Amino acid sequence: MSVVKRLLGAGAGAVAVSAVMFSGSQAWAYSAYSGDDYAITVNRDRQVRVCDNTSNRKEVKVEYYRLSGARGNKWNRGDRGCSETGAGTAVRAMRVCEQAPGPDRCGEWATKNR
Repeated sequence: MSVVKRLLGAGAGAVAVSAVMFSGSQAWAYSAYSGDDYAITVNRDRQVRVCDNTSNRKEVKVEYYRLSGARGNKWNRGDRGCSETGAGTAVRAMRVCEQAPGPDRCGEWATKNR
């Protein structure tokens, strides 16, 4: 069974992989979810866009690891809308978290099969 098929069957933190055509070449992106909130890689996986799709007064963040081994996170402050990380080496894993009393509520880790 392929990694994508296993991840797509993972439930609430399911991963979606999509192909987008640009100028005749194929660019791949992958996404992570927590409820209606999500993150998607952009710029050839060198950046992550995190989006808050609910008006519930809870901030949303993406936690991620880059191929370089660096770990980071990016908060989308306020209700609704999106924020992006700066560019760096490709992102190899990420998950979306929503602010909560106590520990933040996070979805499953999404990884890209390289």
